[in-house]
Amino acid sequence: MQFVLRRLKWQLLSVAFGFSIFYGTTFFHSRYMFNFEKTNNNQMQNGFVLVIGILSKLNEFNRRSAIRFTWLKTCKENEALVYCRFFTDSPENESNNTKLKIKTEIEKYGDIVFMPFKGGHNFGLRLVWMLNWFSEYSFNYFLRIDDDYFLCLESLLLELPSRPKRGLYWGYIHCRDHVVRVDEGWMLLSRDIIDEALSKLNSTLQCHPFGDQAVAMWIRDSKINITYFMDNDRVIHAATAYTEDKYMTPNICQNYLALHGAYPSQMLKYWILSKSINKVRLNINNRISIPPFDTVCKYSKEFDWRWFYPHVKFEPKPCHTNPVWSITHTEFKGREDIGSEVLY
Repeated sequence: MQFVLRRLKWQLLSVAFGFSIFYGTTFFHSRYMFNFEKTNNNQMQNGFVLVIGILSKLNEFNRRSAIRFTWLKTCKENEALVYCRFFTDSPENESNNTKLKIKTEIEKYGDIVFMPFKGGHNFGLRLVWMLNWFSEYSFNYFLRIDDDYFLCLESLLLELPSRPKRGLYWGYIHCRDHVVRVDEGWMLLSRDIIDEALSKLNSTLQCHPFGDQAVAMWIRDSKINITYFMDNDRVIHAATAYTEDKYMTPNICQNYLALHGAYPSQMLKYWILSKSINKVRLNINNRISIPPFDTVCKYSKEFDWRWFYPHVKFEPKPCHTNPVWSITHTEFKGREDIGSEVLY
């Protein structure tokens, strides 16, 4: 009952925000960016196995629709296990047409959470905001995912009981000297990592324009025994829209967990394939084990932001100062906008 009431509260807040931005007032203020009312997780008797934050640009209406008509259905069918929300920026400075469309979307679906940002490169702060929003709920794992990923959610839910409950850092890992990290497009963290990070929010927690660099610094400074799960063969980081034939197999969700660059047409194709055969429900003994990190990556886990190329090299700053960088207000263009070029 508490969860139902809490969910209703956030839906009402989102609707209120929709009306406030439509009529020209501001619902959030940056001064209150991390000022949340906290709830003791012990008050919730039944928590979630997984919570999912889907980062979505405000004007990506088609992507959100494609997700709702595909893998988000699995989320709705398993509401006792998993809780999913879209996170997007404030529409305050958008056109009236965009404001009206987003207000209509909120009223119809009630699954969007607004963040007090206005576009640009500030993915570290967006991630912290998302984590803080979810922190009032009881859950074991958090997945941050971009809105152009097709997610085999049923397979992931079946697999999670066999994974470490503490210290899990899972996804596509960039295995590069001095900058080893899980890519932020699909990043799964266990609850203890999140709690440790948020405990430092008002003091030493570091942010960065790119969320995966921020998390890599949190992991580097963590006192938790971290398990790096490099799952690059199943979490596909390449933009699959440009080589979709390679992935168009009837056992798609037995071979992969997530496919990047799945724009609306690919999202639907992958969903149809995932439902076209009777699923083989693998038992725990048949699932892949987490390989020792030194057997899959020749570099150490060391992370140093100074080793990045100049266009993505920015000095970290404390999150609690609501930092900005030279590219903070620069529009972020993904692969759908610029092609299959690797951004960094």
